[in-house]
Amino acid sequence: MSKSQLEIISDIKDHADLADAAYAFYEHVFENEKWNLLDKFYNYKIKKKPNARWDYADGITKGHEIEEISEELKNRGRQIGDPTAYAIVTESRFSQERIKDKR
Repeated sequence: MSKSQLEIISDIKDHADLADAAYAFYEHVFENEKWNLLDKFYNYKIKKKPNARWDYADGITKGHEIEEISEELKNRGRQIGDPTAYAIVTESRFSQERIKDKR
């Protein structure tokens, strides 16, 4: 049984979305965002409300939940069962497309 044109287009779009995940911001899995003095000054003194800052790097590239936790992650408030940075980055990449579609 052959697929309709609409089903084929939908399949191609799904495959493109999966491939697009490869271009998500995976460098953030290994490094947290670093602020310099100007960033801190702008966020705390001028804006009075700090911008969100990426502080979820854990170096885990397999799985979607933290299964083993290091002392460093504990000190940053991460817990076993929390989503990994890899999962957060991938989800945010796909959510970005949803937000664009709603505009």
